[in-house]
Amino acid sequence: MRVVCTDINESFCRLDYYDVEDIYKLAEIKVLMADQLSAFVENYKFNPSYRAGIWDGKKRFYKVVGDTMVFPKGMWKYLKRKIDKNHPDIQFEYISNTVYDPITKEEFDLFLESLKLPYPLYDYQYDAVFESINSGRLTIGAATSAGKSYIIYVIFKYMLSKNIKTMLVVPNVMLVNQMYQDFIDYGFKNIDEFIIRIGGDHCKTLEEKIELFAENIDGGKNIISTWQSLYNSPDLFSTIGCIIVDEVHNAKSEVFSDIILPSAITSKYRFGLTGTMPPSYADKLSILGAIGPHKVFVRAQGLIDRGLATPVEIKMLFLNYSDADKEECKKLKKYQDEIKYIETHKNRTIFIAKTANKVSASGNTLVMFTNIDHGKFLLSTYLSVKFNITNLVFLEKITPKSLETIPKDCQRVFFNTPLSDRQIGYVKNANLDISIFEPLSKYDVYLIYGGVDDTERETIRQLLESKTNAVVFASYGTMSTGVSVKRIHHILLTSTTKSPIRLQQTVGRGMRLHSEKEWIKIWDFIDDMSRRNKDRKIIESSRNHCLKHSDERLSLYIDNGYPINNVEINLI
Repeated sequence: MRVVCTDINESFCRLDYYDVEDIYKLAEIKVLMADQLSAFVENYKFNPSYRAGIWDGKKRFYKVVGDTMVFPKGMWKYLKRKIDKNHPDIQFEYISNTVYDPITKEEFDLFLESLKLPYPLYDYQYDAVFESINSGRLTIGAATSAGKSYIIYVIFKYMLSKNIKTMLVVPNVMLVNQMYQDFIDYGFKNIDEFIIRIGGDHCKTLEEKIELFAENIDGGKNIISTWQSLYNSPDLFSTIGCIIVDEVHNAKSEVFSDIILPSAITSKYRFGLTGTMPPSYADKLSILGAIGPHKVFVRAQGLIDRGLATPVEIKMLFLNYSDADKEECKKLKKYQDEIKYIETHKNRTIFIAKTANKVSASGNTLVMFTNIDHGKFLLSTYLSVKFNITNLVFLEKITPKSLETIPKDCQRVFFNTPLSDRQIGYVKNANLDISIFEPLSKYDVYLIYGGVDDTERETIRQLLESKTNAVVFASYGTMSTGVSVKRIHHILLTSTTKSPIRLQQTVGRGMRLHSEKEWIKIWDFIDDMSRRNKDRKIIESSRNHCLKHSDERLSLYIDNGYPINNVEINLI
């Protein structure tokens, strides 16, 4: 029995079956292949379709076309290993016309010399680039703070040296601008002649994208873009020879199935970079199929041991609530109801605000949150604690309508950035005392979330490198992934999470080296609503969602070898 896998293009392969005369045996083999190319998705048991019995919880990475089966090209080695190991009676063959031009270490060293890099590659960076170029497809595993943008830059420049048009895709607009600036810092001359940015204020209209595509038919520029900007623009991939996906774990499976696989059919070279692979097996297979196999080149502790990352200290603060709070929480069966109760808890928020105010005296501080309303509540409470006033208002925007919401007894009005002349006019027209209006930036306090303009976010990021006691209230969505801020001493985790990706990336925000920093402290706020028996041991059935999540975080801290200090705090 022979199963022959043949390339259709750079995205897909097809399976054909030979020397199988028994139709029942053929059907059995097809079922076997389908099973190997399927996987349960994360949390499938909670999906309404699964509970209704109309879906089996699996994601299928193949399509049956006539008598053949079509699946992502990146999975062929995975499928071959599975078949060779478990079914030795089946002969698996692979036929491909794709050829990668190998490079020797001597040739690679000469190329690196020609780049005139500002500093040499570290051993793991060297290995990651060298293996990527020679393998053609690879998902590079490197801990946060490993200098992944430097790895990307060298790969990008190598592809340009071979006249291979390249597209770099990043999770958000902030990273489009950051990567662009990093390339300049690494020595990219006349960058605008070679690269165009897509996302945010760059090439944002459909007309601009159509014009870009027209230019790219006969060459054109290389691209740095967000995923969101590539939806409905599949033509941009038509001449791309190399795709590099930064923070590849953040790309949803639909990105691979709806954008890369159907659009990038001529992209021979495919590379992904991640600090943490997703825990879901189905998500791992999505990355494998669209990009390539995963290999870890350096872990967090490896960076610390090399002196290339800041040592981490974990402070796990177990917040003990009153019996009345625990009784209220006991009534809350839904996860979101528990989160709302905790995030609006006055004593909890005051404690976090006081902690942020205290620790920021010893270094820049990130206060991380998930929900925007929670972040604004934390900010307002922090300002009340810092200035010892209760009647204050924070306004996202200064407009005639927003000014109407200010109470008469208001002592202070805060906003993100200094007032423009127009906004000063609004204040005067509203007969308000201009002296009570103050920008947060005056006190080195900042708010970053999706609603803050990307230019302003980038300005704040750069400002932090020159500040010593700044406090930044930031959403996980805008700051947990890829954003490079070196001068951070404290990170406060005020919203629960059990995601290893989010947690690892957030911790990594503080691991970047800075001459003014010897350590990074992670303050993990754990909401314990559990009840105790007569021996003061936790009653397992009373463990609330947030407490259960802390077990996942503790496991990751231990796996990475971070020192942990547990502290109990009574909120009563």
